[in-house]
Amino acid sequence: MRGNRAAVMMVLAGALAGCGLGTGARAASGAHRAITEFGAVGDGKTMNTAVIQKGIDALAASGGGTLVVPEGTFLSGALFFKPGVNLELDKGGVLLGSRDIKDFPEMRTRIEGHFLSWVPALINADHADHLRGSGEGTLDGQGQPYWAAFRTQSRQRRGTK
Repeated sequence: MRGNRAAVMMVLAGALAGCGLGTGARAASGAHRAITEFGAVGDGKTMNTAVIQKGIDALAASGGGTLVVPEGTFLSGALFFKPGVNLELDKGGVLLGSRDIKDFPEMRTRIEGHFLSWVPALINADHADHLRGSGEGTLDGQGQPYWAAFRTQSRQRRGTK
């Protein structure tokens, strides 16, 4: 990708139905802060977008580090990672994408080589070179409804059914 414009979608989380990130050592530098320290609730029902984003922002403001998803299922909308902030999913930790499209604010984005207004992924970053996702947990974007809506919109733009 060109220069610092590495618009990283660590994973196209919206497309994932469930994906382990594999194992790996924790990032060598910076603080490690669990999303629960910022108020996230891992019951699979509580919307945690705002408190998880608060954790990302706090780590970025303090020079970076790793945001840890501990054991539990944490429901969220679109998250926007910043330079120096990494993501780690502990074993048994699940970052679960909301199935409500309202939890993903429409924005100008690049899809299939074209720029258009569309919803972002669960995990997003811009100008964040070397973003790292690690751990034995699961990133589940629950993307099926979003991909169906995208395909419908694409067909409408092309004038096909």
